[in-house]
Amino acid sequence: MEETNEDVLAKYQEETKDLRDATFEDIFKVYPKIAEEYNKETGKNGKVRRDNIVLCTRRILEILELPFTIQYKQFNDKMAYEFVKRCRESGKYSGFTPVSYLECLRAICARWTHSYYAKYGLRVESLRLPPPLMIKPPYRYKTRTDEEKKKVKELYAKLEQDDPCVWFFMTMMLCFAMRNNDVKRLTWDNFVQTFKGVYLQYTPHKTRLTSARSVNWPVPGALWEKMLKYKELHPKNPLEKNVQGCHCKYDEKGRLNSIFAVEKRLRKYMRDLGFTGSKNAYELRKLCADAIYSNFGQEMASSITGDDIRTVTKFYADPSSLSKEVDVTSLI
Repeated sequence: MEETNEDVLAKYQEETKDLRDATFEDIFKVYPKIAEEYNKETGKNGKVRRDNIVLCTRRILEILELPFTIQYKQFNDKMAYEFVKRCRESGKYSGFTPVSYLECLRAICARWTHSYYAKYGLRVESLRLPPPLMIKPPYRYKTRTDEEKKKVKELYAKLEQDDPCVWFFMTMMLCFAMRNNDVKRLTWDNFVQTFKGVYLQYTPHKTRLTSARSVNWPVPGALWEKMLKYKELHPKNPLEKNVQGCHCKYDEKGRLNSIFAVEKRLRKYMRDLGFTGSKNAYELRKLCADAIYSNFGQEMASSITGDDIRTVTKFYADPSSLSKEVDVTSLI
């Protein structure tokens, strides 16, 4: 007879009856060690994710005002719903952020961790939290108004002379739907000259391990001419620091053109246009994906973003907004 989840849990509890139930304080000390051990065994490099999981889990407890000394197994559905409620009421978090945090809470004691925690004399059990769909808000991307799009285009044209580094950063997000972290990794080698023209070629970092989809997107000739002028000031890398002759603005601390300062200025420009939130620059990627989706279809939008069609339709495009009239009777 096949074992049920209850049978597996009872067996695990019997095998670990001599271990101590782990508190969050224990977990925060031990998880980085077992994650590093696991990564060495599997050949993965998960330091960023490891640190992020701990950080997000700590943040959950802080928002709920819970002490780190409570046992992990005491966290329940009621706490999960209360956490999501507080995040949304605060207005500081986007609709999906609380759900991402709770996924980190699950991950910190995922099934693979149990045997590793046992080596440190700790017993943990996988949490049974509400399914993500039960706490995610209904979300669909909504096309920006013509007035908002006009403001973005005016800013884009202005920055080419006023703040070239931000102009380049904005170009990659607005014209090629790149994520901000992919822009930071960009080099001139990603622009490949072929007999057909120049192509932007890269693999999105976020999905490199899941879908491994690469982007191969043509660069319009007129835009490439502008980029070549920009390249004269930044010959090594598009966002290299302290380039002589570059007339970019200084940041608040007097530092010239660090990549993070460039992104910070872009976010400020977007806030001045009325795009609020911690990820306001990300709206540029959405504008690009939505424009490609509306005019050329979902396959093209999927190609330029590097995401699958389902993700594009939900997060980056508004299927209810069509750019052309369609006479269906002429098609059937």
